[in-house]
Amino acid sequence: MNQTFDIRRSFDLLKLNLHLNRKSFFLTLLGFFGFVFITSFFVANNVPMLLNRMHTIFYFILLYGGAALMGGSAFRILNRPDKSIAYLSLPASTFEKYLIPWLFTGIVWAIVSMVSYMAFALMINGLWSGVMQFPFTAFNPFEICIGRSPVYEAYMPYFLVHSIFFLGAAAFRKNAIPKTLLTGFILQSGFTFLNLMMMLILFGNFTGMDQQMKLIEADQQNLAYFFREVLPQLIKYSFAYVIPVIFYVAAFFKLKEREA
Repeated sequence: MNQTFDIRRSFDLLKLNLHLNRKSFFLTLLGFFGFVFITSFFVANNVPMLLNRMHTIFYFILLYGGAALMGGSAFRILNRPDKSIAYLSLPASTFEKYLIPWLFTGIVWAIVSMVSYMAFALMINGLWSGVMQFPFTAFNPFEICIGRSPVYEAYMPYFLVHSIFFLGAAAFRKNAIPKTLLTGFILQSGFTFLNLMMMLILFGNFTGMDQQMKLIEADQQNLAYFFREVLPQLIKYSFAYVIPVIFYVAAFFKLKEREA
């Protein structure tokens, strides 16, 4: 098998992925938008000023939920014995077989979900504002803020969510999504336990943490600054950028292992 990356071959593989997933892709979008349409009628009829807030909630459900479902189904063809051998035997490199599902479920999905929901929300807001006679306001996903955080922070967890389920799709041969959720729950529980143990070791108890931090702040300004400012930012950006890269690399080697 030729392991050299080839753009034309990759494009053919992308068309194959689109062909294999187009039906479920559009049926999922159609069902989701149908539910949002019904919900939007009741919101617009009762509290029209909350229409764009409703759009924000459903937009993030579509974006992140789709990233999880599509990422977790990225290699589902490998779980079907009747098709997995044919797919793995395609004249494409391992990197191409990895890159195309990653682009399709990660990048293409992010663009499609954003553009489709913007167009759908524009149509919905225009329809209900005309029928029910209230001022029209467009939904803009680039103006979404969570509290006082800047817009980009609302999108920071996207690749973390996608990478978790993408790795799960490469690692688990059956029921990848529920197994990924279970593994994530176990790891999260372990991380929380270690965090609590670290607090217990550093501060002696859980209830006196604020008091201990005030003592640290009074005696050791640099240490207090590290715990209050540096460490939270370090954890946030590590989960947003570093950990997804690690998961994506692990997914590549898992795919290579299954191909072997």
